[in-house]
Amino acid sequence: LIEPRLIEEVSVDAPVPDLPVEWEGETIALFGDIQLGMWLGNSDTARRIVRRVVERRPAAALIAGDFVYHPLEDDGPAEAVEEFGAE
Repeated sequence: LIEPRLIEEVSVDAPVPDLPVEWEGETIALFGDIQLGMWLGNSDTARRIVRRVVERRPAAALIAGDFVYHPLEDDGPAEAVEEFGAE
């Protein structure tokens, strides 16, 4: 009941060989394990994550796996698009 609503934020410096000069010092946001459509709902957590990412204004935002909890249910993918398209 609690874990799906926890947001763990970690900053890591990652040197990238041959990175184009225009990307020097830029930030990339990576988030995952959102599991939209999970029982008891966790849309509020997805919205909090999106707000945090938008506030930090990264050069790019990447979404890792476990994005939708029940991909075969009609509302799972639609809810995901709605939540992340709003910002």
